[in-house]
Amino acid sequence: MMLRTMAEATRTELAVLGLLARAGESSGYELHTRAARSVGFIWAPARSQLYAVLKRLDADGLVRGRRVKQSDRPDKRLFSLTEAGRSTLASWLGRVEPIEPEDRDGVLLKVFFAAHVDVEAGRGQLLDWRGRVEARLTTYREIESGFEGETGADAVARLQTLRLGIALTEASLAWADESLEALAPAAREAS
Repeated sequence: MMLRTMAEATRTELAVLGLLARAGESSGYELHTRAARSVGFIWAPARSQLYAVLKRLDADGLVRGRRVKQSDRPDKRLFSLTEAGRSTLASWLGRVEPIEPEDRDGVLLKVFFAAHVDVEAGRGQLLDWRGRVEARLTTYREIESGFEGETGADAVARLQTLRLGIALTEASLAWADESLEALAPAAREAS
C-alpha cells in the first residue's frame, strides 16, 4: 500500500472521497447513481472511470473495499473511507488553494463537500475565489473602457464577447456574496 499525498490526489479522487463521506459505505454503482443525482452537475465521471478511481484509492489506503456475496447476481464490492481518506478529504477541503475565476467547478466542488470540514475553511476558499473574480472583473472593465470610440463589426463582435465575460463574472460575484452570507450562520454555529 502506497499512500499518496493530498497534493497528488486528482479532483476526481477527491470527489469520490467526498461522495463516500456523504453516502457512507457504497458500491461503485451506488456512487455513480448518487453522483448523477447530486454533484453530477459539477463532476460526472464515466462509471468505468469511477471503478478505476475506487481501485486506486483502495490500493492507496484511502478507501477500504470489501466483497459482498449476492445469491442472484455477481458479488459486489462496497467501499468506505479509511481514516487516511477522511484526513485527505479534510486536508483538501480545509486548504485555500488558488482557484481561477473560470474554474467554477473547482470552487463548487469544494463548497458542495464543505460540510465535511470546518465551514469557515469553505468560506475562506470562497473569499479567496471571490477576490480573484473581482480582480478579473476589474480587468474586464479596463479592457471595456478601451473600446471607446471604436466602430465597425470587428469592434462590436469583440466588445460583445467581452460583455459575456463581464456578465458571467458579475453573476459569479453575486453568487459568491450570496453563498458567503448563507454559510455565515453555519460557520458561527460550528465555532
